[in-house]
Amino acid sequence: MRIQDLPVGSEITLEVDQGDSKFGVKLKILGSSPDGIYLQPIMVKGKVLDVGLRQFHKWVYNIYAFYGENKQRIGWKNVQLELVRNADGSCMYQARTYTFATNSIVSERRNNIRFMVDAHGIAKSGELEIPVAINDVSANGVSFWVPKEIAFPESRFFLRFFDDVHGEYSEMELFCTVARRVEKESKTLMGCRIDKCNDAYISYIRIKLIKNEERKNEDH
Repeated sequence: MRIQDLPVGSEITLEVDQGDSKFGVKLKILGSSPDGIYLQPIMVKGKVLDVGLRQFHKWVYNIYAFYGENKQRIGWKNVQLELVRNADGSCMYQARTYTFATNSIVSERRNNIRFMVDAHGIAKSGELEIPVAINDVSANGVSFWVPKEIAFPESRFFLRFFDDVHGEYSEMELFCTVARRVEKESKTLMGCRIDKCNDAYISYIRIKLIKNEERKNEDH
């Protein structure tokens, strides 16, 4: 599910990762937007904590919530958070993310279902464009093969590939960060975290998850 599918009025836990320490605070959802939710702000000594200040730029924000009849804990990591000031003088946070919720408490790719795919695409960083062979995909990550001799960039990059969604080929657009590299003979496997994706990729993963559940039900 997407973060904007959380019900307005419910509570989430905002985890603030300061690098050497973490803290969590419960905040109420005030509204939703096409790519996120609005939250009540954190108050410190009677004042709103302005997360846009320079000293907070290195903080990482994660959101966790209990959802559904079984109160399953779900989460989104590395959420974009900014302070919004309303015309009446009140303030709220806008939290945005372009990835699926994960069902694990720590919200890591290794705990997500991975789907092997046979697709090709282009990774782009600045003026550099690198042909890649997609190996597997998941809600929060993707891996692909590149020739071993290519010096793949360490920075955030853009990835585009095509694959079948509901019988039609759709274009997946992702912004990713490299998490690991595994060398095998003449190739290197790049394991990447997805920082942002388009709606086509969200639908792509949702369909794969649904089909996976259908196969498991058939097996039983």
